[in-house]
Parts: sequence; structure tokens; C-alpha cells
Amino acid sequence: MRIFRILLVVTIALGTFVAFSAGAGASTPSPKFCAKYLQVDKQLSSAKPTGTKYNAGFLKTVGNTLSNLAKSASGKLKSDVNTMASYFKLIGSQGNALNAEKYLQSHPSSLKNYSSAVKDFITAGAQCVTPTTS
Repeated sequence: MRIFRILLVVTIALGTFVAFSAGAGASTPSPKFCAKYLQVDKQLSSAKPTGTKYNAGFLKTVGNTLSNLAKSASGKLKSDVNTMASYFKLIGSQGNALNAEKYLQSHPSSLKNYSSAVKDFITAGAQCVTPTTS
């Protein structure tokens, strides 16, 4: 369970770092995607996890929210958002933190794919919240 918590903290820290750095190399997200991206925070704020314990309902809500967001994306970004959605739904369906941790340990490629998708997702999101100068 400790590894699972560390994984979540590292993902959040990485996300925060990438969100505030320049998004070089990523494709520009569509205005439709950006509008939905900016709504995600509002949608998830009503589904906040309780405490630091494993919360399957919250993880599944994150997965469903990301699935809906993916519908407004295209190309690699759509694939990345769907990868993240599947990851959250899968972890949420494991029943408890111990099972989720066992799953992650037995499927390291799942975590690698997720990590790559998070980087691209946050880069695109940073472009949505950073004003462009044209």
C-alpha cells in the first residue's frame, strides 16, 4: 500500500512540475478539448476522495471523467487520455489498495504507458491554460 501512495504522490508532483513548464513538442489541443479540460476540475471537485485511503468510487469517477474528456480530443492526445482513463478504471476495480498495488507490480508496462500519457496530457493541459501570443 505504501508503494501505491508513493506512486500517487509522484504522479501528482510530476503533473504539477510539467503543468508549469513549457509544452514543447506536443501537438496543440483543440479549443473544444481545452474547454472540456477546464471543466474537469469542477467535475472532480464534487467527487473528492475521503482521506488517504483507497477509494474505488473516486478512481472510477476520475476514469469516467477522463473518458468523456477523450471524446473531445484527437490523435495521440485522445489515445493518451483514454490510456489514463483505462488506468484509473482498472485500479478502481481492484477492490482495495493491496490488490491495486499487486496489479501494478505484475503489470509494469501499464504504469509506463500511464506515465507517458500523463506527461503528454499535462503538456496539452498547460497549453489550454497558458495564453498564446499570436
